Amino acid sequence: MKLTASFLLSLLGLTQAMTAAAQPTHPFTLDEVHCDQDHLTTLLLHSELLSPQQAKPISLTWTFGSPEGDFTGLAHTDQWSPPTVSFNPEKHLWVSLNRQAMPLSRDPSKALRPTYTLSRLATASDLLPPGNAERLELRILPTSSELRPIGSLLRVDNLVGGTGTTTKRGLGLAGLEGRCHADFNVADLHAMRVLTRIVRTYLYSGGGSSGESPDYEQRAIVYRGPTAEPLNGGGARTSFRVDAVDFGPDGRFHFSAEILIDIGADGSLGAATIRPLPDCTTEDQRDCTRIEVTSEIFVTRPAASGQNYPFPYEASVCWPFFFPRSCLTDAVPFDLAEVLRDTAWVKP
Repeated sequence: MKLTASFLLSLLGLTQAMTAAAQPTHPFTLDEVHCDQDHLTTLLLHSELLSPQQAKPISLTWTFGSPEGDFTGLAHTDQWSPPTVSFNPEKHLWVSLNRQAMPLSRDPSKALRPTYTLSRLATASDLLPPGNAERLELRILPTSSELRPIGSLLRVDNLVGGTGTTTKRGLGLAGLEGRCHADFNVADLHAMRVLTRIVRTYLYSGGGSSGESPDYEQRAIVYRGPTAEPLNGGGARTSFRVDAVDFGPDGRFHFSAEILIDIGADGSLGAATIRPLPDCTTEDQRDCTRIEVTSEIFVTRPAASGQNYPFPYEASVCWPFFFPRSCLTDAVPFDLAEVLRDTAWVKP
């Protein structure tokens, strides 16, 4: 029996995909971790999330979405309980930001500026009718100018018939062009996407009674940590980090938590813990928390469109500042396999 070229290519592709899924996750150096953290923070500071409703918080979380280090993220209105607002379930806008390799300019004396494409993924978003109070618009300024002319912005929204993709050139995100390390593997990317879906952050900037309500705008980043310890039977206990970022002009204030996940040889997500990183003690210290507001990071169960995630949270850590709160400093255990039990997200 002769094997056709197309069959052999298909078999090769399947083998490569299975090999990629089974690739063991590996340790990162602290320099690589810090580089990823800096890239995501830079992108966050160039991003602006808008919604006409002011009754409940809106949130934006960036992470990595491709082996090469392109970006993906979730913008959403938060879940809020009636009777404060009648529209209490979250509304989602899932996006990707891709950096494109530039061809040589037709004019040999000129260099082309980097090109960025911002797109929404409709099947991972809640598309709403025009005029809906919970509509979301994400804007990214790719230039270094302090001015924000509307024509210079990357823009997408979650409206039916709205803006689904935008491409712009600019130098404002030039710091994102470099690679921090070798490619992410499939397991790392899957874990970061899942964490972006189920981890929520709240900062409470008000003091006294007003500090009981979270800020209207919430920002966060999800990225790999340095640890990847081999597990018996294959896979690795792998560290990830979540930063709840304050609105300082340089993004240097953040409540950071480490999430350790047992990732199987097939990329399946299992036992996990979450713990806050300790307080920074010097101005230039990394791998720590530097925040001056009460903060909270918590893990929820996934919820389908139009549904609420259940209370209590699966796990949470917090950072007390303005008002007393019992915040654990030890690692809090939870089971991602159980959290994701009724979903298709347990493994890539």
